[in-house]
Amino acid sequence: MQLKGVLPNTITFVHCLKSCTNLMDINKGQEIHADIEKLGYFEGHLSIGNALIGMYSKCNFLDEACILFDKLPLRDTVSWNLILAAFLEHKQIDKVLDLLAWMHFEGVAPDPFTCACSLKVYSSIGDIEVVQMIHSEIQKKGLLEDDILLGNMLVDAYATCGFLSAAECIFSRLPKQDVVSWNTLITGYCEHGDGETVLMRLELMQGANIPPNSISLVCALRACVQIADIKKAQEFHVEIERQGLLQDIVIGNTLVDTYGKFGLLGKSYEVFVNLPKKDVVSWTALLAGYADYGHGKEALMFVKQMQSDGMDLNDVTYICILKACISGGLIREGLDAHGEIERRELLEKYVEVGVALIDFYAKNELIARAHEVFDSLPARNVLAWNTLIVGYAENGCAKEALNLFECMLNDGFSPDVQTFSFILMVSGMIGDKEWGWYIHSELEKKGLFQASALGNMIVDMYAKCGSFPSAQTVFFKISDQDLVAWNALVTGFAEHGHAHEALHWFEHMSTKGIFPNTITFLGALKACTTLGFLNKGLEIHANIARLNLLESDAAIGNSLINMYAKCGVLTKAREIFHSIPDQSVISWTALIAGCIEHECDKEALMYYKHMQSEGIIPNFVTRLCILNACSSIGTIQMGREIHAEIEKEGLAQTDVVSNALVHMYAKCGSVDEAQNVFDQLTVANVVAWNTLAAGYALFGRHTTALTLINRMLKDGLKPNMVTFVTALSVCNQCCLFNDCLMFLEAMNTEHGVHVAIEHITSIITLLCRVGQVENALAFSNKLPFVSNLVVWLSVLSACRANGDLECARVAYKHAMCLNNEDPAIPVLMSHIYRGSNT
Repeated sequence: MQLKGVLPNTITFVHCLKSCTNLMDINKGQEIHADIEKLGYFEGHLSIGNALIGMYSKCNFLDEACILFDKLPLRDTVSWNLILAAFLEHKQIDKVLDLLAWMHFEGVAPDPFTCACSLKVYSSIGDIEVVQMIHSEIQKKGLLEDDILLGNMLVDAYATCGFLSAAECIFSRLPKQDVVSWNTLITGYCEHGDGETVLMRLELMQGANIPPNSISLVCALRACVQIADIKKAQEFHVEIERQGLLQDIVIGNTLVDTYGKFGLLGKSYEVFVNLPKKDVVSWTALLAGYADYGHGKEALMFVKQMQSDGMDLNDVTYICILKACISGGLIREGLDAHGEIERRELLEKYVEVGVALIDFYAKNELIARAHEVFDSLPARNVLAWNTLIVGYAENGCAKEALNLFECMLNDGFSPDVQTFSFILMVSGMIGDKEWGWYIHSELEKKGLFQASALGNMIVDMYAKCGSFPSAQTVFFKISDQDLVAWNALVTGFAEHGHAHEALHWFEHMSTKGIFPNTITFLGALKACTTLGFLNKGLEIHANIARLNLLESDAAIGNSLINMYAKCGVLTKAREIFHSIPDQSVISWTALIAGCIEHECDKEALMYYKHMQSEGIIPNFVTRLCILNACSSIGTIQMGREIHAEIEKEGLAQTDVVSNALVHMYAKCGSVDEAQNVFDQLTVANVVAWNTLAAGYALFGRHTTALTLINRMLKDGLKPNMVTFVTALSVCNQCCLFNDCLMFLEAMNTEHGVHVAIEHITSIITLLCRVGQVENALAFSNKLPFVSNLVVWLSVLSACRANGDLECARVAYKHAMCLNNEDPAIPVLMSHIYRGSNT
């Protein structure tokens, strides 16, 4: 045309630019653009300007498209739509929002395409209010009658925002429902995890004579994973092969992913191998399955093979690599992957990769590194906050997890359902009812707390915090009270020592047709153990045996051992112990603890030695139990061996262990060794001081005991009830009446320790020993809570020594009221009568 000397006009240029756009030929398009500029066609012809913007946009030259858009002397709706679609295609949401605001300011009336773009962008950020406003405008203008594209976009917008009932309503009112309409609705349900509805809508779609396409079938396979229906997935696989759709790489990749998610790794690999073409998504789907099911090393082998085939790794591949490193315990490989991620600057582009790195470090107990990655992210989302919060919680840093949640709120992030779930869990772990209450109130505002899963978590949180009225209130508000909710109450009551209530709820659940599981039985057995309810324990044991839980669940066996041992039925405890197929350190410790509690200390030591000969390594609790046994029977050599083991493991400085060691040495008569352990403590607590002082007192070193107690008081350590029991006992033994009164006075006035029966016994016994029987009786009469048999036996003994028959009669009367079956009381009284010749 040009060779013939014919100059192109507007129509020529527009058609030529459209051809360049379709062919993605940017070079030819730029030549035509140069000709347009030479001829001065750009300023005077809007259609040419629009065609140029369209060509540059489609060829991914967004900057040039923007420059041309800004240069347009006049813009129509088409101009705006072209630039909006370009930025929307490249997911530059902020830019699209700015353009829509500018378009509105310029007074440009939106057409159906503009409305479709607006719906897409506002639904992507979850702004349902704007979506509803656009919907209202569309209805006013009657645009839905003739525009199926706009109708489908409305369905998509509501579905994306999670308003699926509204999406369903609009779908049903569409004048015509094509395959796109059905796929849009089905995709919405699929994205929100409602697999059952996806499959039901797919049946209706086929019933309407609309055959499913690749998008429909991909959703169907994903739905099968959501509802864990492998059989249905295999049926869809057969249908896909029948229709010859395995040539579609998207369907093939989804099949690889589906089998991987079901753990059928061999089948996943088989489908992968038979794919006619493999892309990075195919490889990533394959290695994701292996990573998810603990085959981390195999997954990384696929990565090497993938790279040797010239395949470039993408962001999702690196996420799967990090999962593989977690499942395979491959820290070194995970660190290498982090290095590659840094070199490729993926953290700057993909926050999800950062989230995977945070999870990798947290799962490998490198929580400080996880926090460093979090701090380095240029942009954070709720998932990143959630992952770090959970990381801290799982690494035993519950308070730090709550602090992070507070930072998240202060940074303006809105928690999602997962965040609320995590914080409820953490609040329950550390008994922080305030944060738990805050989450409860937030969920109530959002109308979410009655949902079964969240409601259960709130009940569990309140129960773990010991706030049972709140737990029960929420329980009764839950629309569907399932086993999880009942277990939260049974376990919560049992853990907090409310054993009667735990058994009440355990029995009540059966009347509601709720069948107990392992967790329920564990709570009920704990309650029986607390109360010493052997008969109820036997009944629960029978139910457990009927369900064959003892053979399959070690925790049940351990709880039964503990229950029988605490109830004094050691033969039954031993029987259960020997019937457990896998005897863990917990099983051995439960049996050992039961023996010690019932003063079978030698047997406990025998089990301890047997346990070690079986190759079972004792834990912290086992060693504490054995130290107590050594204390009871004076086996100091065994105690020293345990001490050496504890030193090796660096546990000697912990409060509980150091107190047990001081107690063991003191009870075994080696107070010097007890003193040595005490002196090595960085900070000695009141229990350590009390234990050492009681040890000195026990072996007659009364002066040293009192010196130690006075030193403790002088150092400003707050004494407790036991401190004064020891002090008054020493005064009693040494007949230090004035010191006794001084300590009694100091308890109330200086230290705020309430007087207990043990303290009164020492005072009254001392008064009796120094011959002040009448004062002892007068003193006891002022104290209505005194009912200790030892006190009155002390008075009787003193009366015998002093020959005071009148006081003896009063003491005898009180003693017999307390225990009329003790033969020692009348024998003692008969000696007093004989001594008085009455």
